[in-house]
Amino acid sequence: MGKSKEAVIVVSALAFAWLAIELALKPFLHSTRSNIDPTQDPDDVTQPYPPKEEEGEL
Repeated sequence: MGKSKEAVIVVSALAFAWLAIELALKPFLHSTRSNIDPTQDPDDVTQPYPPKEEEGEL
């Protein structure tokens, strides 16, 4: 019974910490989240990087 009680306390503390951070940073997080363009995924590469020019070649 001690392990389950400890787990509940840890989960509760983590949830409380998460909520405290969300409330403390709410204005910043709201403005940041609203500026994210949902149509553009940063993992999608639409244009490949140009090839590197090797030294000596002109």
